[in-house]
Amino acid sequence: VRRGDEIALRHLLVSGEARARTLIDRDDLDNLSATLDKLVCLAATFMEYEVENWFDAVLELLVRIYGMPVTEDQARLYGHRTNIPPEDVGPRVWLQIIERAVALGGLAVRRKRWNVVRSLTIQLPPVLADDYNRNWLRHGLTMASRARHFERDNEQLSLLTLARNRAMENDCLRPDGIDPDDEALLTSLAQFDFLSNVVALDASPGVDGLRVFYPSFARFYQQRIQGTAERLLTDPDLRAGLIEHDDEYLAGALQVLEGVAQGEGWRYDGFHGFGGTPVGEFIEHHAARG
Repeated sequence: VRRGDEIALRHLLVSGEARARTLIDRDDLDNLSATLDKLVCLAATFMEYEVENWFDAVLELLVRIYGMPVTEDQARLYGHRTNIPPEDVGPRVWLQIIERAVALGGLAVRRKRWNVVRSLTIQLPPVLADDYNRNWLRHGLTMASRARHFERDNEQLSLLTLARNRAMENDCLRPDGIDPDDEALLTSLAQFDFLSNVVALDASPGVDGLRVFYPSFARFYQQRIQGTAERLLTDPDLRAGLIEHDDEYLAGALQVLEGVAQGEGWRYDGFHGFGGTPVGEFIEHHAARG
């Protein structure tokens, strides 16, 4: 990058794309996992040193890989299936990618790279885009759930737990020196998940429901995200990087998010709602006017 040798960097990405396609065709997802680790490490490095054009190039490659397992016809069929065989390649690939996207998102939160949080949320390759699917985080979570990839050893896992494992395994996702066992790592992932939910609603045509977001953060203690939720109301840099709509729209989005997250949180003694907090006051004041 310092030498401006774009040929070498582009060759790296082109060869990575070809390798990913071959591994998906062979159903060799163990080696695909290693390739994805290298790509997400590149993305983390480019983000860390603010090399935005190359970060964007790696993210675009990850999106292309996300679209590789299916044709448009297969994508439509997946959209109508509520039960997917666990051995199907598509959901396994999609989960591998969104685990890493969320892990990278946790780093973006810790580094206050709000534009990256938005970019990591709203991606979806054209082969999967339709009136229902709006972003890859929601799509990948839905398909992995239908393929029962969150059910392990009689336990229902969270996407955030899987993303934390990725961050623990890859030092490149912790360039800030955070310890793999530090609770701050999980907190940053929960904060990314909350903010990505808000972004998904902001990017949708009208305040939508579960088809554009899922509050994985809700099963964890609310204090992990409460400060970030309040900062969303007062920090102009955070707002500018994440949100395109006005206060009324944001209040409506937070109200929808709160309703869904409460249902999930009650199951796990996690998120309980914004009542009695500055966020609740913001919702009450602005949603009534929107």
